[in-house]
Amino acid sequence: MNGRCKCLAIPGVLLLATAARGDSWKNLTEKDGLPGNEVQFIKEAPAGTVWIGTLGGLARYDRSGVHATPIEGEAYDVLPASGGAVYVGTGGGLVRMKGDETQKSLGGNMVAPLVRFSKSTILTLSKSRATEVSTLLASTGDEFKPVELLAGQHVTDITRTPDGKVWVSVDGRGVHVFDPAADLEKAAGHLDRQNVTTVFQDSKGRVWCGLWGRGLAVYQDELWKYHLEDQRVYPFAIREGAGGTIWVATDQAGLWKYDGSEWTNEFREEGAVNLLEVTGDGRVWISTQATGGLRYFDGKTWKTSLPGPLPIRCLLKTTRGEILAGGVLDGLHVLK
Repeated sequence: MNGRCKCLAIPGVLLLATAARGDSWKNLTEKDGLPGNEVQFIKEAPAGTVWIGTLGGLARYDRSGVHATPIEGEAYDVLPASGGAVYVGTGGGLVRMKGDETQKSLGGNMVAPLVRFSKSTILTLSKSRATEVSTLLASTGDEFKPVELLAGQHVTDITRTPDGKVWVSVDGRGVHVFDPAADLEKAAGHLDRQNVTTVFQDSKGRVWCGLWGRGLAVYQDELWKYHLEDQRVYPFAIREGAGGTIWVATDQAGLWKYDGSEWTNEFREEGAVNLLEVTGDGRVWISTQATGGLRYFDGKTWKTSLPGPLPIRCLLKTTRGEILAGGVLDGLHVLK
């Protein structure tokens, strides 16, 4: 195993005491026009529009509040399309929305995520409600068709890394890496027979892959190295903090931190980490299933920002500097 592992069981109750009162957050719910209180994603478009996806529909957000769109029901992702339109991945298909006009395709399937592969091509997953199998699709104009290279395989995720490559996770078959400079029907396969749960590229160009129950695999200089393989961790999110520190959120074993030579483990007694994000000011944000709310690491200590008990699913710092957090049951939180 690369790096030395040192487990630090830090009681969450002691950490909460560092800022028991928290920051000042405003809570927006269905009473304030949010289409649903179960927030699925928060995403800012290049033009500055902030989209809030919920199980009750899609909304736009600005400082005046939330504003309804024609999209009702489960909204899981958005991506700009041509001509000022946006694609919306929903629980019942793909919707192309422009103003109040909508066009629907891939009906009956759950569509998400939406990832731009090249200037003219978009990738997405279409998950059958009947079989629970997800198929990788690529756009041809406004039409989406299966990618033949992975036809018949259960694709679990798509990630576009900062170098422009697209990593496609396949159930039990590792990842396939697609390069926009090459043909979509060509891809390099890695980590065969592994279940890859998340993919992240750090500032050094290393690609980190979470392996279900088998730690982490890191790709650099065309070689794979492994971390935490004896810890039976189930990573679901990887982020990079100040000084190149790597943070890993797990499904059962709390939060892990790697400083380049040593691993440490925090919040293990809280089990699943619901959220892990790093904002531009260097703060590392987490929400755990056991405690809920939001805590952040300021480089020295953990502080409570938003008290629990309900967990947070997603967090975004906008270009205007606002921090928005989406709750699993209690709507949108805005740091004032």
